[in-house]
Amino acid sequence: SPSATGRRKASTPLTVKNTQLVMDVMKEIGDSLYNDPDFKDNILEPIEIFGLDKFADSAIVIKARLKTKPIMQWSIGREYRKRLKEAFDARNIEIPFPHTTVYWGEKIDALKLEMSDDLVRPVFFRRVGKSGVKALI
Repeated sequence: SPSATGRRKASTPLTVKNTQLVMDVMKEIGDSLYNDPDFKDNILEPIEIFGLDKFADSAIVIKARLKTKPIMQWSIGREYRKRLKEAFDARNIEIPFPHTTVYWGEKIDALKLEMSDDLVRPVFFRRVGKSGVKALI
């Protein structure tokens, strides 16, 4: 029951091609925390990796759970996320940021930089009619 144990569910949104690699890293970090003398007495069971939970707008979500003694889920969760971030960085696994791609129906440069000796300025374009593109400066 929630009053008997602390439960820390980790949802990890990622942009990655190899989901198994991510789950392996999550398991590796969970196991290292479970075996760490500073944390092992407060973790009740080895980490559970539930797997791919959902597809988000710009990421996939992989879920896992660590069962802890009551109230210890917060400090253990913070340490797990810190170690996981370091492991992801070491393996070049990126945590996504929200972004939007706007498609105009044909290939155009949405933003160009014009360079001159004394000026750098952005030039924005917008579509005019079905075939024309008009520059806005």
